[in-house]
Amino acid sequence: MVLKQVRWQGEYFFGPAWIAYRGMSADNHVHAHAAVQLIVGSQVRVTDDESYDNRADGWILCSGVRHKVDAKGPVTILLIDPDAHLARSMTTASASKAEVIPMETEFVEKVKATKGIERVAKTLERTDMRRPGALDSRLRKALEYVRIADKKLTLEVVCNAVGISPSRLRALANKQLGTPFSKVVLWRKVSNACQLLAAGASLSSAALGAGFADQAHLTRTMKDTIGLTPSQTKTVDTRLSK
Repeated sequence: MVLKQVRWQGEYFFGPAWIAYRGMSADNHVHAHAAVQLIVGSQVRVTDDESYDNRADGWILCSGVRHKVDAKGPVTILLIDPDAHLARSMTTASASKAEVIPMETEFVEKVKATKGIERVAKTLERTDMRRPGALDSRLRKALEYVRIADKKLTLEVVCNAVGISPSRLRALANKQLGTPFSKVVLWRKVSNACQLLAAGASLSSAALGAGFADQAHLTRTMKDTIGLTPSQTKTVDTRLSK
């Protein structure tokens, strides 16, 4: 008996520092990414198949956490750049030091009540949260450089551009973002590829435009970082922030 593969069905919206999805969840692989992830639904199961297996209506997943998601109904997901104010506010709002944090009921209800996924991030940003500490100025400059620089980035190029040693930049990223700087760069490349695909680019064009060697490289990286391949998101409606 051949079972038909269930695809993610819903819509994505691409903001300046985040990707939002709302719709039905489906198959996904255990994966990890630099983005901070928020997921809201009904008794959403978050697991890595080894060390934890939990259910709640809302979760905050810190950068670099290996996980996969299982939900029987619709979900709302935000993948937020780890250096974004919202990501750092959400991860510091909880007194817990865990990397997989149950969302407070207030946040869950605000997300569920928000009409239009393009408004979810703004809704949370308006919620009173603990103010995160300021990023080190050298780390902030390195992140800004990654946003505007040529697609062919290396750690050495970034460090030379902002005047910091590779070892120091690695240490700052691990301490303040909770993830290696190289993972942040990789996440930005995946995010850029997703935005190109959303704008109508072919898989090969999106791969090259985001700095991947070819479409196979992009496919493997997407599977590792968001748990999905480009073909698994073909039925998803996409919109870009204007």
